[in-house]
Amino acid sequence: MANTYCSTATDLYITEGEKALLEEILTATEIATEDSQTQLDFLALASPAFHKFVDNIDPDNPLGDLANKFEDNDNLDPGADFKFEHNSDKLIVQIYGDQANPENIVTILRLALTESLPVGIEWSFSCDKLRPGEFGGGAAVINADKVIWSSTRRFIEETIREHA
Repeated sequence: MANTYCSTATDLYITEGEKALLEEILTATEIATEDSQTQLDFLALASPAFHKFVDNIDPDNPLGDLANKFEDNDNLDPGADFKFEHNSDKLIVQIYGDQANPENIVTILRLALTESLPVGIEWSFSCDKLRPGEFGGGAAVINADKVIWSSTRRFIEETIREHA
């Protein structure tokens, strides 16, 4: 059996307002599998900006509207840490981890960021056994209206087709 990893390390410049919303979304992803009362208590304190993601609050699944924005609404975990730091006059969010879920990270960023777009993230895939298809990487550029995805595999296939 082989262990596979999806690693990312990205710095993004964001605003204070985006940071506040990003922190709320990250908290919600952490408690999405907890009991309904915990989720309702969180929602009672959540900002109006966060509430735009949860229009229809089901008492049995209070964060269901938020979960439905994710590709796999049973797994909202970004698989990476988000750390905030000030660098001179700019606020940076550092996103890093070796069990990253790029789709979830992109969803979280699309929900939280409005002023700092476009932004991009990148990741790499690796494996502790040397096997074809277990290595590579990808990137996503997030705009206000879409996400542009790419991968090393796609780059190779398209380049070979263009030059065959």
